[in-house]
Amino acid sequence: MDLTILLAEAQPLIRQWMLLTTEPTNPDQPIAGYWGELNTETGPVLIVDCAYLPILAESTHLIIEYDAETNYSAKLTSGQLAKEQLAPMQALYAQPATSLPPLDAVLHFGSATIQTWVDSFRDDQSWVGADDVPDRALVDAYETVYQAQHPLYREAAIASLGG
Repeated sequence: MDLTILLAEAQPLIRQWMLLTTEPTNPDQPIAGYWGELNTETGPVLIVDCAYLPILAESTHLIIEYDAETNYSAKLTSGQLAKEQLAPMQALYAQPATSLPPLDAVLHFGSATIQTWVDSFRDDQSWVGADDVPDRALVDAYETVYQAQHPLYREAAIASLGG
């Protein structure tokens, strides 16, 4: 297996993303979400308009709260937040993007060509991940390409949706 073949095998697994950034691409671009603190009692909060999530078509917002003890919690709400609540938060804008899949996904969901290659170094029928690939140079090369085009590795990224 070489990098050219591995990248070609990854192409059918490419998915759409929405990269959330603080900069709109045009002045009329709608706000897709907010990042910041709603109050001093909670940690940072990511609020996303669910119209940008393909699995949720109704008019709701996804609120993800972060704190040191629980790591995060998520809740859906159909209520609107007051402009005063959102004022101190940073507005986020959705930028369409695509992404190669992580190498683990290529190894698991790849074609028969990938599965034959994986079978050449898999000891049993268990899950095989990037750490199991004996050719570390190939893994590193794929990860370099993956990170170069993945939305979350871009400097302007705050969060991403989809993939």
